[in-house]
Amino acid sequence: MNYGSKGFWGYGVSRPINVLVMGIDLPLDLPENTPSKDVFSGRSDTMLLVHLDPDKNTVNVLSIPRDTQVDLPGEGIEKINYANVVGGSKMAAQVVSQNLNGVTIDRYVRISTGAFRELVDLLGGVDVFVPQDMQYVDQTQNLHIDLKKGQQTLSGKQAEEFARFRHDDKGDIGRVQRQQQLIRALRDKLKNPTLVARLPQAIELFQKYIDTNLSPEEMLSLVGFGLGLKQDDFRMVMLPGRFSTPEEFVASYWLMDTNSKTR
Repeated sequence: MNYGSKGFWGYGVSRPINVLVMGIDLPLDLPENTPSKDVFSGRSDTMLLVHLDPDKNTVNVLSIPRDTQVDLPGEGIEKINYANVVGGSKMAAQVVSQNLNGVTIDRYVRISTGAFRELVDLLGGVDVFVPQDMQYVDQTQNLHIDLKKGQQTLSGKQAEEFARFRHDDKGDIGRVQRQQQLIRALRDKLKNPTLVARLPQAIELFQKYIDTNLSPEEMLSLVGFGLGLKQDDFRMVMLPGRFSTPEEFVASYWLMDTNSKTR
């Protein structure tokens, strides 16, 4: 790909681009001193396709539910969060492109769970409304969720719990909605002028938590572009579809609406 001598960002974003962002579950039972690349070999707990358009001065974020049913090359029918396990970022990008009418994936970012916790803590917490009491324990994932209903400032650990909770009547779709809520809250927090200056420090700090083919300069440019938009120019939607029924499949899938999957 050729984006010119300054890259596609120049000193801003010079043309529309698509970035696939994945939050990766830490694989279970990883031994100590595990190579850093293996930290990103788990399932994608979060998958976002971010479309930045400098011509329209907009950012559109498409949330792809982790249970979305896809046909993985060499594997057959699977949930889309398994693509990263099978073939890493390349396979994940390929599957997203194939299922969204051949959309081009220009860049990817894989983020381990530790990055999100540290970012929230670096910013002094994130302000969200918790719509209900949330309690859940999963010893196998070392997950202990205990949040109370109400408006509050969540720490990094609490924000991760808020994002991962799925034990209500909305299941995975509720998780997507809460993830979108957190992204909006983080964006509002980052627009604080006193925190913008910390962005270079944050990107340097999080290198160990991030696997990407974006350069640090590109990341700063893309973040700066997103923060410079008006609220109405930053839009978030979810991949249209429906839950499968037990009569259709033993596993629970999110079935894409094939008539509405173009961006």
